[in-house]
Amino acid sequence: MREYRAECPRLARAAAIVTGTITPSSTRPDPWGPVVVAYKAAEKGVILDRPDQVLGASQRLVGTGAGQETDYHRHRLDVARAYTMVRKYPEAVEVLTAIHAAQPEWLVQQRYAQDIVGHVIKRRRTLTPEMRVLADALSVPT
Repeated sequence: MREYRAECPRLARAAAIVTGTITPSSTRPDPWGPVVVAYKAAEKGVILDRPDQVLGASQRLVGTGAGQETDYHRHRLDVARAYTMVRKYPEAVEVLTAIHAAQPEWLVQQRYAQDIVGHVIKRRRTLTPEMRVLADALSVPT
């Protein structure tokens, strides 16, 4: 079973490369391709408590969101979470602020974003204006 789990990401990456990027359509609303597989591989770093993997992947994935904004912003939430895992709260706030500027309607619907902002608020003695804006937008008590 362990070999199978280790093999799945490699197979997904290979399938994405072979099929290429599939753009959204009426039958498949979500994009698929190597970039989306890379987002999911980075997400695994959050799950396995390996923020270094997420932050390393984020450097390679900068600017890959064109045409797949939801997946990209979900990945950026993982990046913000990874920053909180290594106690780099200003960097986490910077990522969240960028998402909020790009897609405020989407961000306010994300429980994950609320959890991240709540974590930042708990760890900080004083809140910056950016933190207050995010807390207000996400209805996180300060």
